[in-house]
Amino acid sequence: MNIHFFPKGDWTVPSSRLRVLYLAQELRRLKVDTVIHRAPTQFEAGEISLTRLSEFTHHFLDLVRLPHDAVIFSQRTIYQPEFVLLLLIFKKLFKRRLIFDIDDAVYIHTPRLTNLMLQTADVVLAGGRQVERYCRKFNNHVYFFRTAIPLRLYRKKVTYTVKKKLIVGWIGDVRAHQENLKFLVSVLRELVTEKMNFTFRLIGALKDQSIHSMITKIKGLHSEVIDEIEWQKPEAVSKAIRAFDIGVMPLTDTTFNRAKYFKLFEYMACGVPAVVSNLGEATYIIQHGKNGFLADTQADWVENITNLVHSRHLREKIGKKGRETIVKRYSTQQVAKTLSKIIEELNAKTK
Repeated sequence: MNIHFFPKGDWTVPSSRLRVLYLAQELRRLKVDTVIHRAPTQFEAGEISLTRLSEFTHHFLDLVRLPHDAVIFSQRTIYQPEFVLLLLIFKKLFKRRLIFDIDDAVYIHTPRLTNLMLQTADVVLAGGRQVERYCRKFNNHVYFFRTAIPLRLYRKKVTYTVKKKLIVGWIGDVRAHQENLKFLVSVLRELVTEKMNFTFRLIGALKDQSIHSMITKIKGLHSEVIDEIEWQKPEAVSKAIRAFDIGVMPLTDTTFNRAKYFKLFEYMACGVPAVVSNLGEATYIIQHGKNGFLADTQADWVENITNLVHSRHLREKIGKKGRETIVKRYSTQQVAKTLSKIIEELNAKTK
């Protein structure tokens, strides 16, 4: 079995870390041969450059050199039209088996290339229920395939006792979460007026001064805004999350946001109790009050965070149940075995 991964990005891209790079490591432990290829760059529309030509040549040669029994695993590589064209040509002319992995509602902003990949792939891996429903419009071989968490790296919190100030935390790439964070600001303001004693820590501001200003100007809030951590280091993200006492994932109700859940999984894997918006994928994962909290209104957000701030026992109970959910259903070890079986079935069908 020979799998060639073409990821969306490198170690700094959460979906590529969790859906390709860690997964490939686990597949190797199952004696599956894996190769990670260079991620296609997202160039500006209409850009013509030597860099772009060089990358096209590089990918062309990579595909030409693939062994006959290779399975191509394309992880959301729909941001470079020429790369999509290469995949379609090699699928059509050279009968290469193609798996298309899609974990976000990327069909909203890149519909034509996404739909082409869905129609052409031998197998589609859909990361969420909403995404799965969309994919089935174009392909009959769609598998529901949640993002997996490498538990050896995402270790659980050691203690739920707070020595100094309790930390309510958010981690991610702020470029995709401006509106979500604006909603969170209103929640934080209300918590401050109710004299909640905590620090709000935001990780991933990427030197965006509007985000710095948005958070630090909340009167009475003790806050820490961190631009970056060493994303490429395997344990950097989980270490940062374990320092949280409560993890938050606010989402405005959009089709794109309804497919989101990475952040939630990372909180849960680390045993950090999470409060998330009551929409989309979170509703399939969270049992309210058991392994996390779902919030509809600002009042719900304030109430859930307040309850967690006031109770170490509640934080520990919810945090441990969240971790248990990931261990039982969404570990990289389990998901790698599922992918191995999917590939075996694909090989059997195409022999």
